[in-house]
Amino acid sequence: MLRALAKEPDALPAFLAECELARGGNAALDAQLDRLQGTLPQDPEFEARRVVSDLALTLQASLLVRNGPAPVADAFCASRLDGGPRGAYGMLPPSVDAEAIVDRALPA
Repeated sequence: MLRALAKEPDALPAFLAECELARGGNAALDAQLDRLQGTLPQDPEFEARRVVSDLALTLQASLLVRNGPAPVADAFCASRLDGGPRGAYGMLPPSVDAEAIVDRALPA
């Protein structure tokens, strides 16, 4: 990532512009986009993995908000971007429409 940004300085703004296409679709995603705008870590070599993880989650959330079912996108954003436990599946806040997610997963 660090080499790519050094070689192509416009890559990060282009990446964030792609993610910005979902702005307004989810409050947690909007807050994440605000945190990422114009910020590179103080010590890039030390924080590269965290930054890449944040960018990956932001892109995933953006794609889900734009193209996925709202309950799924909301659950993803709530569990990955809203300060919740990252990577701990099944730990969703009560506001998530779990019934809609389960109904979608079960055969009709």
